Amino acid sequence: MNKLTYADFVGNKGAVDKIQLLVYDATKDSGARVPDMALLGPAGHGKNTLAEVIASTLDRKIKVINSTSIRDPFQFRGLIIDLATNHSGSIVMVDECHALAVRIQDNLLTATEQPRELHTSHKDQVFTDKLPENLSFIFATTHGGNIRPALLSRLEIIELLPYSAEERLEMAIKYMLRAHKLDKSSLDAQCMIEIAKRARDGRGVSKFCDTIVRYMRMNNISKLDTTMLSKCFEILGVDKNGLTRIDRIMLKQLAKMNTCVGLDTLDAILPINKKQIKECIEPHLLKEGYIVRTSAGRMITSKGLIALKQGE
Repeated sequence: MNKLTYADFVGNKGAVDKIQLLVYDATKDSGARVPDMALLGPAGHGKNTLAEVIASTLDRKIKVINSTSIRDPFQFRGLIIDLATNHSGSIVMVDECHALAVRIQDNLLTATEQPRELHTSHKDQVFTDKLPENLSFIFATTHGGNIRPALLSRLEIIELLPYSAEERLEMAIKYMLRAHKLDKSSLDAQCMIEIAKRARDGRGVSKFCDTIVRYMRMNNISKLDTTMLSKCFEILGVDKNGLTRIDRIMLKQLAKMNTCVGLDTLDAILPINKKQIKECIEPHLLKEGYIVRTSAGRMITSKGLIALKQGE
């Protein structure tokens, strides 16, 4: 694919406008520093894509660091020093930054000020490394509340909001045209609406599109149609309301018990654990109003019962 541009990014116009203002100096001066930022928002809503757009439009090197794989301050220091030494004006994308150990976040306080210095403490010693003034950090997380306030206060906050159905539709069309090089004539309007309706976020849109195009290739289909799409979603186990098989299993159990059900009970009767229930399944069901959560547990709503019946 060609380089990403702001035109390729769908939704969150306010966030994009703010970023374009923040990086204005860097668009005129290749040696200027991009202000350090924190991209905050739900999973699958474009944080990594937006960082790539910034780097692409400024023609800067970007290094993505997954914070969940960083356990030692010296491991983090090695990644930063290597990038700072070999690539002037680089952007460091610290993904899932809430997972960084507190001591690493504290080490970054001076790295986000001027003069830029990375302080790495070990036992009774502090190692100080001078960083290029035009080295920039973009921190991204779904849990902004877990970033140290002292670090967050040094960053420009960019908040990304959930996509609307209309934005998911625009994203699906753009993705099919750009990533898969399909002609507009091969994109059935109703099919694209169904993809947008069933996807929960931007990542879901792209995953659905990838799988659908793969299905088309496997079956020598040149144009989307509703019959083909229904078959593809049936294979994926995603119904017309966007509910997955495991979503429906949970709703069926709640409907069967017809009372508030605690997390421990759900953990015992469902083929997934508590963490998956809380982080992967429950948020969407709550957002759509299919369940409610009280101090006594989770309970299916009338809307959830209707959605469950529609998916049969």
